[in-house]
Formats: sequence, C-alpha cells, structure tokens
Amino acid sequence: MPLTTTARRRKSDGIIEIDLDSGHRIRVDGDVDGDALRRVLDALAHR
Repeated sequence: MPLTTTARRRKSDGIIEIDLDSGHRIRVDGDVDGDALRRVLDALAHR
C-alpha cells in the first residue's frame, strides 16, 4: 500500500493529524519522536 498522506496541523492544540490512504488517522503532538513515527507509518504501510 502506498504511503500517501495528508497532514494538517491544528495550531490551537498543537496536534498534527496524518490521514493515510488506508483510512487510518494518526494524531501526534509537536513533541513526537520522528524516528518512532516513521516506524509506525512503515508498519501500517506493510499491513
């Protein structure tokens, strides 16, 4: 499954939403560990 995302930042609460083509939605705050997020996105892409 291709990892195409739409990301948007909610400035009011510091949350970043990532909508994946698979229908999954991931919400993280600005302090997210980029490496950990990449591992999660990779795992979801290979499901």
